[in-house]
Amino acid sequence: MQTYKLQYRQRNSLSQSLSHVQRSGSRQATKRETAFEEAKHVFQSWRNKTEALETKCMALEAKCTELEKQEHAISMNLREISSECAQL
Repeated sequence: MQTYKLQYRQRNSLSQSLSHVQRSGSRQATKRETAFEEAKHVFQSWRNKTEALETKCMALEAKCTELEKQEHAISMNLREISSECAQL
């Protein structure tokens, strides 16, 4: 009978230890999953901001190109006016 009680206690103790390890592992897995989801959210936010900045940069480049064309046209007009003034 004593042997049976000892085996029962050992088995019960092992069962409790196993349950504790399983719960602990489950909590750690949940923490990892939560951290992963947070990392995905941060990455997606960074990606969205990067794409928005790229769009703004492309718009600024287009505006710069347009301003360069206007500057060239103004420069040509000034040369023409200067040439006409020299002939007067």
